Amino acid sequence: MNLAKNKGYKGIVIFGGPDYYPPIGFKTCDNFNITTAEGKNFDAFIEIELAEDSMKGIKGKL
Repeated sequence: MNLAKNKGYKGIVIFGGPDYYPPIGFKTCDNFNITTAEGKNFDAFIEIELAEDSMKGIKGKL
């Protein structure tokens, strides 16, 4: 995460363990207005902001 932050990335989106990642700051992508290409969200589709409010105003499909 530090490498991505130092390169200027605003956040990281992954398909990961919904029980493992939230304690280190990841939240489901629906918190950031991001969905799958099909417009869906689920517990393992998660993201973390690399700086406070860095994903504010960003939305879309991945």
